[in-house]
Amino acid sequence: MNVFKKVVVMSVLSLSAVVSSQAVELRAADNSTFTQLCMTAVSGNRAATHNAIKDSGYSKNFVINNVQCNSKDMITFIQQYGTNVESMVKALDKQGTHVTIKDLAMLSRKYN
Repeated sequence: MNVFKKVVVMSVLSLSAVVSSQAVELRAADNSTFTQLCMTAVSGNRAATHNAIKDSGYSKNFVINNVQCNSKDMITFIQQYGTNVESMVKALDKQGTHVTIKDLAMLSRKYN
């Protein structure tokens, strides 16, 4: 039984080494504005991404809806290759957020 445990532990360690060595390294193909936006967004730095979008002269909604990163929309690209994914997606995908406050209560008045 002791030999079996050693074999299992060695297999798990080998598998984890193989998985970690297959990490994707992204490189920018050019210095275009959209490429830089994609590379900044995938870095996971929300402030840098916000500043890059602001400096590009485009609105956040335009960037989210029109910029393609490796033939994927920016949110999908971040989810697949990015770091700090949850925070980045939450920060970028706020264009659909809309709040409406409706007053449903009404003061009842008695008229004589």
